[in-house]
Amino acid sequence: MSMPIVLNQLQSIEHLLSPVEKRIAALIKESPLDFATLPGKTLAVQAEVSESALVRFSQRIGFSGLREMKLVLMRDLHMLEHEIQLRQKTDSTSALIHQTFNGMQEALKRTERLLDFKQIDGAAEVIELEKRVLIYCQTDQISVALDFKLRLAEIGISCDIVQTYERYLKLASYFKVVMMMDEYKPEQPLSSHQTLIMLGHQVSPRAQVNLLSSYEQDMTSRLVQHAVIDVLYIKIRHLQSIT
Repeated sequence: MSMPIVLNQLQSIEHLLSPVEKRIAALIKESPLDFATLPGKTLAVQAEVSESALVRFSQRIGFSGLREMKLVLMRDLHMLEHEIQLRQKTDSTSALIHQTFNGMQEALKRTERLLDFKQIDGAAEVIELEKRVLIYCQTDQISVALDFKLRLAEIGISCDIVQTYERYLKLASYFKVVMMMDEYKPEQPLSSHQTLIMLGHQVSPRAQVNLLSSYEQDMTSRLVQHAVIDVLYIKIRHLQSIT
């Protein structure tokens, strides 16, 4: 099943929203059809915010402006209605294939919009410079971590992976670059000479580099993270080729 883009992106940063942004988010969740169809002036009155706040909010979750967010929200609503009808009509293999691959394509597009090329550049530069990285991840992300470790080994960069807090505490101080995946964020802070790279769907204020991927479920979550790792790996190889 495809994930609704606007609600999906909203969920990924909901805990970071300001009081004004939370009022806008509540209006979207409570009355998505009204939000997609009513003019900005009316929405501003209902949410008790300014029209410019609506524009800034839409840009915060990855859109060029309010108009684009409303158009995508309307498409989300049509998509959800269509998928409900599709499941009611058939459970055929062809329908399942279409739903699955369409959902993956949409997830990759969402992640592409979230990625900041400066963050990719920053992560690639520090990994290539130090030639060592420690990855701290949960079981769900181990395939992504192992993929990155093998790729880095091909280009002369060592990588260790830990999945427990105890192992992290023992090893972290020996690495200048630490990558954490998703929401696995230990309380133990890094020192000032270390760089923290966060790969996940939320911005971490403790990380010097945030590689954002859209919030997804099941295998699609790993798919988008693999895509981010692919981009990062290619960038590191490019840096090596020009040095």
